[in-house]
Amino acid sequence: MIERLVVSADEEMIDADFIQRFIPVGSDFKQTKPIITRILPLQEAQDHVEEQLIMLAMKQYKTTTKAAKALGISQSSVSRKYQKVLAEQSKKIEKMHFE
Repeated sequence: MIERLVVSADEEMIDADFIQRFIPVGSDFKQTKPIITRILPLQEAQDHVEEQLIMLAMKQYKTTTKAAKALGISQSSVSRKYQKVLAEQSKKIEKMHFE
């Protein structure tokens, strides 16, 4: 989350007002829409949102069956996408160790 805030920030200092755009306090999260702060290819944006949703659902629900129900997709889709995200994260970690 902190990395996303740093990458998204246009200013050097991140203050509470900036953070509230990403983490609305006291509001209904189901009503909250993501805030886009820069132009990027649509597929890349969709991939980022999908990754975040899969990871959040797995963190909250712990099983692919429950996560799938919450996301409104099949269990096999959650499983496949979750494995893909984990593999990509693993590659990033390996790459950091070799640099």
